[in-house]
Amino acid sequence: MGQERRKNFRIAWNLPGTIDIGDGVVRPCIVNDLSNGGARISGVEVAKLPDEFKLRIAPTIRVARHCRVMWRTKSEVGVEFIHALTSYDQPATAETASAERKQVTA
Repeated sequence: MGQERRKNFRIAWNLPGTIDIGDGVVRPCIVNDLSNGGARISGVEVAKLPDEFKLRIAPTIRVARHCRVMWRTKSEVGVEFIHALTSYDQPATAETASAERKQVTA
């Protein structure tokens, strides 16, 4: 029997995180599952989240992932990562985002 090989790894854990929805608004959250392609997030008002935002995992990490919402329930949201890791203090530029999307689709 062959060993299963996944394109994306997944780790189940409950790490504290923060969601930056822009204009200086930051909300605490819990990152329940994490893979190299996305995450499952809880502990936040799901209905009030925009379709795209920055996610920083663990308060001490100074990098953020740019996320796009893929699904929502009443208490959780699933996101895909749409940009490479960037400094939390510096937003990605339009050129950076375009280049990163081309790399992902290639």
